[in-house]
Amino acid sequence: VVLSGHTSTVNAVCWNPTNPDQLASTAFDGSVRVWDTKAGIATNVISIKPREDTKPQGGGVHLAWSPCGKAILCSTSV
Repeated sequence: VVLSGHTSTVNAVCWNPTNPDQLASTAFDGSVRVWDTKAGIATNVISIKPREDTKPQGGGVHLAWSPCGKAILCSTSV
């Protein structure tokens, strides 16, 4: 399955711990995407607005699901 949607380099991916068909990814395009890997589509897209002093990095660099699989943590580094 090819998951298309990010417009820049993907820098983190994380599988949902309770749903084997759900993956989250983040990229230097400044977005987090939640994917339905069976359908091959992004079901949610979250825009991350980095601070001006971190703008060249863009996107999230750390990504994790909560143990229950209902929340995602994404943080950018400075």
